[in-house]
Formats: sequence, structure tokens, C-alpha cells
Amino acid sequence: MIQMYIPDMESSQRLDMKSRTIRLCDVMFASEKEATRSVIYFRGASTSKQPAKQAEKHDSAGLRVWNQQAKKTDAKKEATMIYIKIDNDVFYDDAVVLVRSFYPRTEVMALKADSKPEEKDEILSIEVPDVTGLDKKNAHEVFKDSLYKKLSEKTGKKLPWGYLTGVRPSKIAYTMLEEGATKEQIKKHFMDKHYASEDKAELALTVAKERTGYTYRYGL
Repeated sequence: MIQMYIPDMESSQRLDMKSRTIRLCDVMFASEKEATRSVIYFRGASTSKQPAKQAEKHDSAGLRVWNQQAKKTDAKKEATMIYIKIDNDVFYDDAVVLVRSFYPRTEVMALKADSKPEEKDEILSIEVPDVTGLDKKNAHEVFKDSLYKKLSEKTGKKLPWGYLTGVRPSKIAYTMLEEGATKEQIKKHFMDKHYASEDKAELALTVAKERTGYTYRYGL
């Protein structure tokens, strides 16, 4: 919704201003098939609750256009909450971090017995893959790998650092350097195992190289 502030003027001037405003809105929303516009006129500064200094835009005719409040209201209406339903609470923290990474502006919390999801909210059921026989570290790796692929497919997004959470990427690269891995092996590890982008893989390697000081030794 767009609201307009028009200062006091003669009736004929106001009618002319109204006509010009409607034409302006027609141009602004011409490409939006489902656009809805509502123009509200105030007869003077004394009847407007919005001070002139809060106007967001103005045109050459002196119209002060503000829609800050409308934007906030629309954002509030579109906001949803994601409830996580997981069959093993051991992996709940991993799930929350990844879900928030894919939905950065959405509140995420556990689905409990007393939770009351609304119609606009989403319940995300997460199944933990079989981690029988794996130690704690590898079990969490398998879980994050599985959840990342599902969320990536669901949202169509890829995260720059892949599913890497709770650990400094450079620490992984540093450890691999100490073990004698080459530059290409380290980059491949980040990109294939953790789904990190090539740029982030390069960054982790650069930081690790600075930490080791062994550039000549590793031929990097």
C-alpha cells in the first residue's frame, strides 16, 4: 500500500494532483500483474500522523510518498515459524543451525507437545540416517551431510560453506596440510565432502597456509 501526503491547496489543484498521482502509480505498477494500490490523501500537515521528514520518496510535484510502515506490516504477515520434528534429539542442534542457514529470516524451534503451530507455520520432519557403529564425530558428519542435501533440494539453495558448522574451516585445511595433502586434494575435500564453494575452499586453504608458514614446503 502507498500513502501520499498532499499539502493544503485549492480543490481544482487537488483534483489535478489526484489525476497525476494515479498516472504515476499506473506507471510504477504497470509490470506487476497482481499489484494492488491504495492511495490515501491527507488535507494538510495537521491531519497527517506522518511527519514530512519521515517521507521515503518525493517526486517533482512535491508529493511525499512513504511506505515504510506498509513494508513492515507486509513483512510481519509473511513471516513464518519453522518447527523441527526430529526423531533423535542428539542431532537437534545440528538441525537448527542448518535450517536457520537455509531460512535466515525465519524463527526455528523444536516441536513440543504444547506447541501450537499456526496455518502459516511449517513443520519440518527430519529423519536421522543410520549411524550405527559410528563414533560421535562421524555420526554428526553423516547427519549434517544428509540434512544439507535435503534442504538444498527443497529450497534450491547452496550455502557458501556447505554444511560446515561448529568448526573453523581453516582448521580442517591446516590438519590436512600437516598430513601432507596437496592443494588440489584439500580443495576437493572441501567441495566434494562439505559442499563448500571453490572460493571458500580457496579461502580456507589461504588462511591455513598463513598459519603454517610452510608455503615452500608444500609447494603452495
